[in-house]
Amino acid sequence: MRIRNSSILITGTFLFLFASCQKTPQASFTYEIAPVDSAQCNNDPKCKDVIFTNTSIDAHSYGWAIDVYYQFGYGRSTEKDWTMRVPGSLEGIYTMRLVAYSKNGKKEDSFYETFDTR
Repeated sequence: MRIRNSSILITGTFLFLFASCQKTPQASFTYEIAPVDSAQCNNDPKCKDVIFTNTSIDAHSYGWAIDVYYQFGYGRSTEKDWTMRVPGSLEGIYTMRLVAYSKNGKKEDSFYETFDTR
């Protein structure tokens, strides 16, 4: 019985140490605003794509959210990189948030950037 208890203790200690050794990710991204052919956007000449490129370090999964996502109806994503289409009727100044998560999901970091589509 002593060997079994020791092996459980060793396994538990290893799992605890492994989980605590996960690096805290550093969330970051860049963005580019690009015009969209109006034929691809209901003939809207002011329609734009905001192309977000994830530059996070030590991250395994991601969560994107725009500050006023309800206006767009689709302002959230879990993709590594993300492109968001902004119709001319919604052009303005917005803030995007990227949350980067560690592999075990126990550590995270957030990065915010404001962008202007006008």
